Order: sequence, then structure tokens, then C-alpha cells
Amino acid sequence: MKKSNFQKKRLSKNELKEIKGARPVCPRVISCIDPDTGVELYGVTGVQDGYCC
Repeated sequence: MKKSNFQKKRLSKNELKEIKGARPVCPRVISCIDPDTGVELYGVTGVQDGYCC
């Protein structure tokens, strides 16, 4: 049986994000501001008192 010679490497955070296709964590909030229009939106995903995703 052949042994594989892959070297184990700990992935950096950026490499993990590329693999997972990670986006910013955007929980549902009471209110946030739409970055495109500047209008305050309610009950959508984003950062509380910050920008919506």
C-alpha cells in the first residue's frame, strides 16, 4: 500500500475564506442603513445601527 506524501499545512484565514466562499456574518437586525441609497431598512440582515449586507 502506497503512502501519500502530502504535506499537512495549516490554512490561513484568507485561504479558508476562499474555500468556504465566506461572506461577512449578517444576522437579522432591527434596523440598518442601505449602503447604496442611505435609506434605513428594518428587519433585514446587516449590522445593527450600521450597514445592511
